[in-house]
Amino acid sequence: MEHAQVNEGKISRRSGRIYDEEQKILYCDEVSLQVTSTAQENALTFDETDDYRPVNFGVVAPGIFRSSLPVAEDFEFLRSLGLKTILSLVHKDFTPEFHQFVQTNDINHKVIDMIGTKKLNISESMMKSILHIVMNKANHPILIHCNHGRHRTGCAVAAFRHTTGWGLSKILQEYSEFATPKIRDCDVQYISNFNVFALGEILSKAQKVQSRLSIVTQKMWRMLFLSILLTMILLTLRFRQTIDVYKR
Repeated sequence: MEHAQVNEGKISRRSGRIYDEEQKILYCDEVSLQVTSTAQENALTFDETDDYRPVNFGVVAPGIFRSSLPVAEDFEFLRSLGLKTILSLVHKDFTPEFHQFVQTNDINHKVIDMIGTKKLNISESMMKSILHIVMNKANHPILIHCNHGRHRTGCAVAAFRHTTGWGLSKILQEYSEFATPKIRDCDVQYISNFNVFALGEILSKAQKVQSRLSIVTQKMWRMLFLSILLTMILLTLRFRQTIDVYKR
């Protein structure tokens, strides 16, 4: 198993990759995100701030983030994201500080033990499990991470990009930006041969989940409206009764 690397190469602990703020990313009907051609043309950029970000931090889409294994000095920045879920693609002995951060901020920590991509091919069932979590808006905002935020995370994000209609050249460009200087041929092959049609089942399930959430939300708003209306009626009746008493 690979070990987490705190800092390496041109990625500093004080920098991260984000997309241009003007990119337009829209949610499509199947819960996955439909990325416009304008967004695909936007280059990844570095943004130097005073906030400590995890190595290889990036904004995948609204509510979806990626990074390397977070460490204690990253927690303040991650807290600002309002994370609901952290998806770890590695099974590690997470530090007490990490567990404390997750518990204190009421974050749902999910672990999928994804073997290093150079050791074993990524199974279809594993990628379906990953995308099922990532594409479920009930889990957003979500952070996806592995050890370095390069290979496992890179392949997961690439699979996600396939579902949103990105072209292969742009998907590979994004993978390379995060994986450099350790681009893996096995990852490139996996991404190039990825069969998005095999994900039909997971996309369908995600759509059903989103539909149910939408129905529940609508019902909650109706109940809230009826409760407010009933309260107003009762208060009006009470007020009239009070006036009648004073008149007598």
